[in-house]
Amino acid sequence: MEKQKTTIVEANTLLEAKHSFNLVELKMLLMALAKIKREDKDFSFYRIYTSEFRDLAAIKSNNAYYKYLRQTARSLRRKEVEIETEQGHLITGYFSDIELYKNHGYMDFYISPKMKPYLLDLVSKGNFTIYDIRNVINCKSVYSIRLYQLLKQCEKMGKRSITVKDLKFMLGLDSDQYPRWNNFRARILEVARKELKKYSDIYFEYETKRQGRLIEKITFT
Repeated sequence: MEKQKTTIVEANTLLEAKHSFNLVELKMLLMALAKIKREDKDFSFYRIYTSEFRDLAAIKSNNAYYKYLRQTARSLRRKEVEIETEQGHLITGYFSDIELYKNHGYMDFYISPKMKPYLLDLVSKGNFTIYDIRNVINCKSVYSIRLYQLLKQCEKMGKRSITVKDLKFMLGLDSDQYPRWNNFRARILEVARKELKKYSDIYFEYETKRQGRLIEKITFT
């Protein structure tokens, strides 16, 4: 088994895209993306060993483990990602195919060609973020991982301001989800703040700005 690679280089436009994964799907996605090498000029297949995924994602293995992986891979392959482009929006998916080998203990991931501008040859283009999945792989909330990605972009600047509307879009939430600010703060922001402080290489505090009676913007520090 090759040495496990844990860093991802990802275009900021992809990090800010709308997608909605559950926690295990997102961890599987991150492990597949971490297999991409910076010198890759084109996508190959990217192999994840089932034991590697189980250990890094802290999943308990049992007699139904293969069935669980198959269900997760099927669901992940169907998930859409919506990327803002200069022309409008690209609605696509990360993977064209995912192949599981029951008696060999690994899975092969084939990334969609539409992902090339967002995952390959980024150092020469700029506007990208590098992060290590070990900083988020132990998080229990999918929103903690997504907030980490969004804030890691601005680590050197030290601040990021974003409207609640835009943040919900990037987190894959509908605009009418968590209409009460207290619920959004408790279930999304506070959970992420505590988890990132515990597990990751960055943590954050935040302030809010109102428009009338509603919280309109959040500034993360």
